[in-house]
Amino acid sequence: MAGNVSDPMAQVGMAAAAGSAAAAQLNADLVTEETERAVRTLRVVRSSASAAQR
Repeated sequence: MAGNVSDPMAQVGMAAAAGSAAAAQLNADLVTEETERAVRTLRVVRSSASAAQR
């Protein structure tokens, strides 16, 4: 059996910390994905603008 059966409320802090850590990782993944997409878009725009100037 896992957990604290003598004081179930003692588990609340650990559960909250785990949830917070999961949310932080999810946010980091989303920021990374968004940044990579923005960089790819900027490269396409710059490449197109460069080709148009030639």
